Amino acid sequence: MSNDDKKVDEVHETTSEEPIENEAHEEIAEFEDTINKISEKDIYKDVDLKNKKFKIGLIAGIIVLIAIIGGVLYWWTSNKKLVDSYEYKVYPEVYIYSEPVGELNEVDLSKVLAEKDAEIASKTVKVTVNDKEYSSSYAGLDVTTNKDELEDKIMSYGKNKSFKGKLNLINEPKKKTYNMTTTVNEEKIKEFVAQISEDVKVDPVNASASISGGVVNIVEGQNGYVLDEKALVDSITSQITGKNGGADVVANGALVESEADITANELRTIDTRISSFTTYFSPGNSGHNIQTGASYFNNTLLMPGEEFSCTDGIGPTTAERGFVSSNTYVGGKVVPGMGGGVCQIATTLYNAELRAGILPTERQNHMMTVGYVGIGLDATLADDLIDLRFVNTYDYPLIITTSSTSGSLTVEIWSNSNATNGYTYEPRVEAISSLDCYTYLDKYDSSGNLVDSIYLNESVYQPFS
Repeated sequence: MSNDDKKVDEVHETTSEEPIENEAHEEIAEFEDTINKISEKDIYKDVDLKNKKFKIGLIAGIIVLIAIIGGVLYWWTSNKKLVDSYEYKVYPEVYIYSEPVGELNEVDLSKVLAEKDAEIASKTVKVTVNDKEYSSSYAGLDVTTNKDELEDKIMSYGKNKSFKGKLNLINEPKKKTYNMTTTVNEEKIKEFVAQISEDVKVDPVNASASISGGVVNIVEGQNGYVLDEKALVDSITSQITGKNGGADVVANGALVESEADITANELRTIDTRISSFTTYFSPGNSGHNIQTGASYFNNTLLMPGEEFSCTDGIGPTTAERGFVSSNTYVGGKVVPGMGGGVCQIATTLYNAELRAGILPTERQNHMMTVGYVGIGLDATLADDLIDLRFVNTYDYPLIITTSSTSGSLTVEIWSNSNATNGYTYEPRVEAISSLDCYTYLDKYDSSGNLVDSIYLNESVYQPFS
């Protein structure tokens, strides 16, 4: 093939390939366009689908949210109404003792508490002492309750809790029990017990002693019984407060033995006459009064530390007691008076007292001198004004005896032989004049030696007018 033929072939090849390539390009472009159109549609279709689902979900969510909010609002509204309904009521499952008071308002609760208070006031306290019984109501002993305080406590129970806490007390209540507490009036209980004590007590009987014919006679005493008041008061009080009004009180009173103040053993120490003194008088009204008055305190027992009053010993000088009118000293003159002469009893006792070594706590001489003792040795009496008094200063009991005949009065003082420790006593008078003197009490040992001289008093007299 020539070169020209080759050129023609090349031209022909080139010419035949160009339409094919253009067609391919066109097809490709058309395909791409179709694809693009399809993709746009799908994309728009997918987006639209997604928008629809979102809208549906949103609407559903809103519906659910509304339902939830509605439910919450309904729950809150209904439960708040329930909780609020208990603002002035007692929560459920609340009891006073065993009685339910839940759901009650304040008025009804107050009525229940008032009834319980009245029940407690009617409870009794019963006391038994041996075979005797005594009783009193709580009201009679002024026992009170905490009614008002308890009412406030029950009404306020749970009111300070949160909303949920209050709701739980209503829907899931737990039993809550209150009991009343009682308060006692201890003075009233003591009065009640004291009345019982007075009724059941058995007083002890003191031993006694008397001198007759120079012999000491002893009569045994007897112990008594008294209620143990403190133990009974404590028992009643503890039971009332412990039971809190829930039951009656039953208590037993115990008697304890009480010893006599004066025992026979003490009186058996009296074995000796330690002093004696006698004065003399003429028969008549004065002598009668002397014998009568002295008889009233014959065998008087004087325990250690006890004081004797001559006026009390003689007693009122009345006709009903056997006294008569006789001469007395009044205003410096001798005048008749009921019981005249009893001053001689005081004088006789005064001298016996001094010789026993006992000093007077009260003594007054007569206004004028007397004939039955010397000056400075007399003692006078005047109702409620002047007395002869002395205290038993020894560690042993004393017995004062009086005895009289138709013309004499003797007073003796008896005690233990060791009472004076072997000393003897004698009064001594130093006269300043016939109407004035000093009186002393001289003390001697067992050998007769003067060991002391005690100044007693000065006696001043007036002349007879």
